[in-house]
Amino acid sequence: MVAFVRKAVAWLLSRLRPARAASAHGKASSLLDTCPTAPDASLRALRAALADPEELIRIGAARAAPWLAPKGAAELLWARQEQLAEPLPVAEASSLAIAIEWAGGNGIPLAARILQTTPEVVEAATAGDGAHWAREMNQLVDRIARPGRFRLLQPFFVAHRLRTGPPHDQPEHDEEEPDAGQRKARAARWAFENACRDFSSFGSDAAVRASLDAAFADTLGRLDAGDTDGAVERLLAFAITHQDERVRLTAQRMLPAFGTQASEPLLAMLADHSTIRPGPEVMAAIAAERRGYIPEGATSESLRAFLACETLEDFTDRPTAFAVVQAALSGDRPARTRTQRVAARMSADVALPMLAWRALGGGTPSERIEARTLLDWILSRDPALGIRFHRIGVTEVKPETLAWLGRIVLPAPDRRAWTDNEDVALAVLAEAIAVLPALFDDAGHMYMELGTAERFDHFLRADGVVPSRSTGSDAREYVPRPAPPIAMRTEEEAPASETFDSRNAPFDAIVKLDLPDPDLPSPDTAEEAPPTAPLPEPAPRFTDIQLFEAERELGPLEPLVHGRAYTLSIAVRTLRLGLTKERQEQPDVRIPGQTQTETVWAIVSDESTAEFDDAEGGAFDIDRRFASFRLPVTGDSETAALFTLTPRVKAFRQRGGGRGRIGVRLYHRLNLIDHLELELRLEVQPNQPLSPPDDPALKVVFCRALGTSVEPLDPDRAARTLNIAISRVADTEASYRFAVALGDADGAPRTYAVKRLRSDQLDTFMTRFRAILLDAVFGEAFAKAELSPAVCTKTLTDLTRLGQDVLTTLFDYGEGGDFFSLGQIMLEALPQAPVVQIVLGKGAENLALPWQILTVDNRPPPAPGAGAARVKPEDNLWGLRFVLEVKRCGDGVDRRPPAGRDRRPIKVRYGNWPFANEAQHHARLAQIIAARGDEAILVEPVLKGATDFVQALKGGGDLIYLYAHGHAAAPTTPSAMALRDRTLAKLADVEQELKRNASGLPSAELEPRIAALKALKDVVGQGDEASALILSLATVRLTDLLLALPPDGAKLTDAPVLFLNTCQSAQIWNGVENSFVSFFLSRGARAIIGSEATIPAVFADRFGCEVMGRIFQGETIGEAVRQARLTLLQASRNPLGLCYAVYGAGDARLIPQRTMGMGGPR
Repeated sequence: MVAFVRKAVAWLLSRLRPARAASAHGKASSLLDTCPTAPDASLRALRAALADPEELIRIGAARAAPWLAPKGAAELLWARQEQLAEPLPVAEASSLAIAIEWAGGNGIPLAARILQTTPEVVEAATAGDGAHWAREMNQLVDRIARPGRFRLLQPFFVAHRLRTGPPHDQPEHDEEEPDAGQRKARAARWAFENACRDFSSFGSDAAVRASLDAAFADTLGRLDAGDTDGAVERLLAFAITHQDERVRLTAQRMLPAFGTQASEPLLAMLADHSTIRPGPEVMAAIAAERRGYIPEGATSESLRAFLACETLEDFTDRPTAFAVVQAALSGDRPARTRTQRVAARMSADVALPMLAWRALGGGTPSERIEARTLLDWILSRDPALGIRFHRIGVTEVKPETLAWLGRIVLPAPDRRAWTDNEDVALAVLAEAIAVLPALFDDAGHMYMELGTAERFDHFLRADGVVPSRSTGSDAREYVPRPAPPIAMRTEEEAPASETFDSRNAPFDAIVKLDLPDPDLPSPDTAEEAPPTAPLPEPAPRFTDIQLFEAERELGPLEPLVHGRAYTLSIAVRTLRLGLTKERQEQPDVRIPGQTQTETVWAIVSDESTAEFDDAEGGAFDIDRRFASFRLPVTGDSETAALFTLTPRVKAFRQRGGGRGRIGVRLYHRLNLIDHLELELRLEVQPNQPLSPPDDPALKVVFCRALGTSVEPLDPDRAARTLNIAISRVADTEASYRFAVALGDADGAPRTYAVKRLRSDQLDTFMTRFRAILLDAVFGEAFAKAELSPAVCTKTLTDLTRLGQDVLTTLFDYGEGGDFFSLGQIMLEALPQAPVVQIVLGKGAENLALPWQILTVDNRPPPAPGAGAARVKPEDNLWGLRFVLEVKRCGDGVDRRPPAGRDRRPIKVRYGNWPFANEAQHHARLAQIIAARGDEAILVEPVLKGATDFVQALKGGGDLIYLYAHGHAAAPTTPSAMALRDRTLAKLADVEQELKRNASGLPSAELEPRIAALKALKDVVGQGDEASALILSLATVRLTDLLLALPPDGAKLTDAPVLFLNTCQSAQIWNGVENSFVSFFLSRGARAIIGSEATIPAVFADRFGCEVMGRIFQGETIGEAVRQARLTLLQASRNPLGLCYAVYGAGDARLIPQRTMGMGGPR
């Protein structure tokens, strides 16, 4: 590798001629340092570049011309500016005006044309100082339009004053003169001072400055004495082998000043040919840094290569750039793959000009293909290259900023005449890239810098991926390869203190972290902290929304215009580019446990309502309902989902405009993972004024409730078939939006619809539902579990009619509408027991609706005695046909580590209230659990008090089962108060019947019923503030739990499933924030089974045993509840199983599924 680098540099230097070290920006341009005085061939190449179809090539040629052809540039540039047509291309014209001045010509007339004024006005503006010029130019620009590309004209003042001012003495020597070493020394010292300023907080930390002065005293002394070879040797050792991160980074900043003198040994390190090696103490220091650890597979050689790569990334001299690109294209592995990473991460105006020129024609056909392949790889920001954004100098630019380079190079490029002259081609490309930060906004600082260990880890993981060496094909392929062999030294070369075994062992096997920090891994604490730390959390990813009109991206202040087509782009990115890039409050998007690239579906809907009419939509034509993109395990989505929006603001024509709303929802296997809304200002006529910054035209509202995602951890779980996402309609307190998506077996959406409901409608439905249940509970079902056919039929009919009322209100079954198609699919095509997910979004976290009794068939049931129902209840009612789960984003995710999720035995905690049948119930549950052998255990003692219950929640229980009393406080609304009064009246009626004892029950049966009734009456009548679970020895109030387990405290350790087999344990009232359901889910419970109403103990006994038996057969929580409902309906004609609901993860499972008989007697 050393010989190869020397040969490449010698070849390059042989082609370079003396040049003037000047630049259009007042400092030496790295790729123009050695440009020659141009002969006629260079002028011809410049003329061709100035006429190139690509505007940025023309701009680059204009900027480079004064230094490439100082004798003929003025005439050449003046001829080009005369060819510019109106309206002037501002960026190109500004570059030409400045270049004409640098070339000794008069750029004032062209500047006047750009600013749409007279030459006299521009001349007067340049007569003052720089501040005067800036004020005058800003005033001129403000009269024309927003600044935009006019900022390119700002340096015109400097160029003009240098041309018209007094002459400056020219240096009598250039880069090849004997004082080149002194210039390198000055540049290195300048880099040292900058590093000291940065690391000492601009000089405020004197201790840091003193330590750096001491560390580099010898090196700086060598520079002062002219010993650059000795200084470079010391700096190389510091950059690779020093333990102090600040010393390493300072040395890395100083080395680029020495050009190939420093880059040659660094490139040799990439080929594992170097005697400089970091010792174990360097890796120990990296592990001790903030967020530090020892990456898996780290060795001395790989660490040296990583640090050498990071140092080379900051070199800007042309010989080093040539050597890096040459090695990246034709070097041997592992140096080839590593220099590819360096080329990608260097400033884009350093390495990419050389690479683009090679791709355009600078080499053999096979070399051009190699160059195009690597350039495509770099421009696509492949994660293997470690690129988040391309860098130009110190500015990170958006990905599309360099897209023009791909346009001229990648698609089998035509031969461009200006590429025949290498010096011209490289200078033009370098200047075209260097100007980009002035033309386009930078990417912004939107991510957290990675630590040394994290960057090293990424380097190691990427070191095994390379683009294929194409042979006659333009295709690009990524081929994994084994890790490169470690270059071995002979025994004579190895230091005496080092053995072959230790040299080839991974760092985590030889580093002794004898440091005071107790959190660092060490042999003494191997059991608690293994030497190899886990990989860091991947960078968070966000939904990124962009709007385009043709190729132009819209800013947040630009309104949309009636009748124009716009492209809505939806992607997931770690670094946002679009409308939310400055929004720190945006929640991230996660698919926990993702192990492979997944398909994510984006669904958009026109939800413009408030300013149009009561119906959804009316403001936009949208070309499609849903589109997908692929999301890798980490990093950005591979593509974006694209939709075409066309505003149709007919309702606004007389008023001139208004606001529309677009809903954006992302699904993975029909699990909702994100929800946003776009509020868009719409105008009837074009050229409307921009919106003020405090009220932008394009707003993004985050509609997801707090949390991470609702995606299950197990990627093999079945997709949801139906998803209903609910959110409060913006700017209202009385309306909710229901977005319904129906999918296929793989979770791909098939149809979609949106509808609004008022909160008073929801309250009415819940009140009717609870009233039906109340009539059933305090009738025949109060004393026995088995009901008569007449009572069962009446209850089912009442529930079905209510379910159809809800269905037809929510789903407008107009012939041919979205919901008509959806209803037909649900009735005719859905399988038995698919998972239906109801997601409660922002503002709707405590919404209640009787989902269990919604129907599939929208036709009313037949009148009594008129014949059998067309659809049997088990195929009609959602709670009997579907597995229902109700959750907010983040609910039900098991956040325990894998070892905790697989823990055995399953621990069950049991709490009680002394019902007459409680002892029998406890015994049945014990039999069910014992049937699993060593897989499950019922932990004693029984939970009877508040302290016991809280401790069980904090840890020690995978399933917590309560068989007790419960009560949910109701709001002081008329419907809630009426339901409470009706409940108390029913209780009084039952009490009177028991006292009369018309049935002639014996005393042994009568007295326990009277006692249970009295206790139930006391609970229900406690008042609105008393949400509570009543155990044997204590009343556990919700307020007590809020104090014992505050929201900002630790999550429930065991992510338990809670089965609250009590009255009203899952009762939720719209508008009431606190409930047992929301409390337990927010603390980390996986799932909750609870009741919506008052439940007789005789039924609770049967239902609890049925559900528990199926859970311990291996069924999911949701399927166990569904099967228990069906069993009690069919065997006992009792539909009260529909009182129970599942919140959280309906597909949570405690026990692996296996075939066995029902545990425990019924």
